[in-house]
Amino acid sequence: ASATSSSPATQYALAKQYAFGNGVATDLRKAAKLYEQAAKQNYAPAQYRLGALYEKGTGVPQNDKLSFEWYEKAASQGIVKAMHNLGIIYAEGRGMKQDFVTAARWFDKAAEYGLGDSQYNLAILNERGLGIPQNLATAYKWFAIAANGGDKGAAQKRDELAAKLDATALAQAKLAVAGWTPRVPDASINEDIGVNPSR
Repeated sequence: ASATSSSPATQYALAKQYAFGNGVATDLRKAAKLYEQAAKQNYAPAQYRLGALYEKGTGVPQNDKLSFEWYEKAASQGIVKAMHNLGIIYAEGRGMKQDFVTAARWFDKAAEYGLGDSQYNLAILNERGLGIPQNLATAYKWFAIAANGGDKGAAQKRDELAAKLDATALAQAKLAVAGWTPRVPDASINEDIGVNPSR
């Protein structure tokens, strides 16, 4: 009853209960309203969740513009999955002109925080020269790092690229992989979203 006057963290927690049916009947419309209340108070996890609802049209009408806006707010505060989702939006041209340059920037940010899907997508952009100059060694690096995180498709792509690189380039790429360490995201806003800061 007092959700509207509660802290954004409390609003967010209640929204999640309604969204996932934890202890209450699932009600995505109520969840969306509570996420929005918290999001408007600049609560980053709620901004991410609200962006996801608008992206899928779950509990709210589907709206690419609002999805983008909330993801952008969440990403600017350090939500790694929001960074990745912005990369997808730009790469696909969802609700806007396709922009591989900006997609590459967002994938790079999320990849540096250890997000495997962004590492894979960044590798693809490097391999194909989409939005960034083609660089097979850098593509190898990101495929290899994603593979080290358990991505079997990335492992296959890594091995395919290894056969295309000369010995020197391959050796340098392997050194880049060995020397890479992920940036550590803010656990207080990312753990609940599903990003493991210790990866």
